[in-house]
Amino acid sequence: ARTQGIVAYSIGDNKKNEAQLPRFWIEQDFFLIRKIKLASGAEVFMDNYKSFVKNLHYPKERTLKWGNNSVTIKTLSVSAKAGNPNQLFSPQSLEANNQSDVIYSHPLKAQIEEFYTRFR
Repeated sequence: ARTQGIVAYSIGDNKKNEAQLPRFWIEQDFFLIRKIKLASGAEVFMDNYKSFVKNLHYPKERTLKWGNNSVTIKTLSVSAKAGNPNQLFSPQSLEANNQSDVIYSHPLKAQIEEFYTRFR
C-alpha cells in the first residue's frame, strides 16, 4: 500500500465493504508510523520525522482530519526530563495551563471541544 506517496505496510482488518474499520500504515523502509485511521473515520497523518533526544524518531508534523475539518500540529522541540519515569507520568507531574477561561469565551469553542473529545 502507499500513503503520502510512500510505500507502507497497512495493518488492520481488510474487509472490502467496511470503510470505517481502524487501521494504520507503517513506512516500509524505516518502520515509522505514517497514517492512522480511527474507527470514527478520523485520520492522523505523520510527516517530517526527526531524530530527537535519545534517538526518539518523532513526526514534526501531524495532520488530523475528521469530516470537513483539518488541524496540523507542529512539534518545535523535544527535550528529555530527568527523574523517575513512574513519577514523570503521574497526573501530579503535569504542568497545568491556567488559561481555560479563554476557551470558554472563544468563538471556536465548539470546534475546540470536539477536537479534544476526539483526540485526547
